[in-house]
Amino acid sequence: MKKMPGDVSPEDAGARDAGEAERTCVLVLGMHRSGTSAMTRVFSLLGCDLPANLMGANETNKAGHWESTAICRFNDRVLESAGSCWHDWQAFHPGWLRSPKARTFREEALGVLEQEFGGSRLFVLKDPRICRLAPFWLDVLAAAGARPLVVLPLRNPLEVAASLQKRNGFEPAFGHLLWLRHVLAAEAATRGLARIFLGYDSMLRSWARVVERAEERFGLSLPRKSSAATAEIEAFLTDKLRHHREASESVVENPALSRWLRDSYRILSRWAEEGEDAADHAALDAILAEFDAAAPAFAQLADAGHAAIGRARRLEGELEQSRARLAEKEGQFTQLQADLVAANARAQEAAAARDARGEELARLQSALDEAQKKAAAGEGRIATLEAELAAARDAAARAEEALEAVEKAGE
Repeated sequence: MKKMPGDVSPEDAGARDAGEAERTCVLVLGMHRSGTSAMTRVFSLLGCDLPANLMGANETNKAGHWESTAICRFNDRVLESAGSCWHDWQAFHPGWLRSPKARTFREEALGVLEQEFGGSRLFVLKDPRICRLAPFWLDVLAAAGARPLVVLPLRNPLEVAASLQKRNGFEPAFGHLLWLRHVLAAEAATRGLARIFLGYDSMLRSWARVVERAEERFGLSLPRKSSAATAEIEAFLTDKLRHHREASESVVENPALSRWLRDSYRILSRWAEEGEDAADHAALDAILAEFDAAAPAFAQLADAGHAAIGRARRLEGELEQSRARLAEKEGQFTQLQADLVAANARAQEAAAARDARGEELARLQSALDEAQKKAAAGEGRIATLEAELAAARDAAARAEEALEAVEKAGE
């Protein structure tokens, strides 16, 4: 087993009592898009070990997820084995925990936990899927000798639903069901354990006070509280990546929302601000019981509606893509038309240039013909002159002969 930060030697461990030697897991249980990544990162910067194989950042979580890829994939397999998935709003099948399949997965989970955290004495574990799988993972942590300190991030369900709508295309009402299921399941499964509800807004506004409250509640001393850690946390926590904001009143005073959603958020918000009140347990139990009892009655209708909306969104997406492709083709056609007009213009210019060259050639040909005519006329004139010159020479020769004859006669 590899040595992880926080490990102690056998000698040191033997000098401590059993409570001090106990492994500690800060278990972050929160609904998707509720600030679980931010809180996990804060605890890691304060000294809690992260998993060995971190999930990378992406466009929907640019600051990073700070959770284990292996554990996320493992949880997806657990959910699938029970006929569920990460975006299932119904209760996780309780009978699954008693099945032989659960024992097989429990053994595998211990191996994954070892692979990701080794023998770490203080580590932080986060995956929103664990909200619905909390009883299973609490058993796994107990088998691994790790005491869970449960941190339950709380974010306005309207903000969560808006974020899920942007990321996954889920209708807000469906997002509300998911929020209810994850939050109520996590609360019920961890009741009686060392736990604290922390508001996402409070973490962004005053993370140091939030962490101090958690330490006091857990009796925990985080090892990396320093100016360096403070600077890293201040640089990491930013409100710039938060795109959805809703006031608490938009939930608790909104009659258009279900009573389950309004009452659950009102109670848990108060817990996040003032601390847990056992007097509210009965109200939360009643909400969960009503939610579970009603779920089978409208589950098929809700799921069919969600599926229909999903299909409609896919069709809208395909239509939008078709429109984009059509617009692209229209753009290409417009460009081809412009190219054709330009080509015709060039052809007309070429034809005009060709006609001009033809006219110039005709003019030159006419001039050449005229020159040739003049040359021919000149040649005829030369011939005439040459004949006249020959005749004049003949006449001169005869005159000279006659003169000679006269001179001889005079002698």
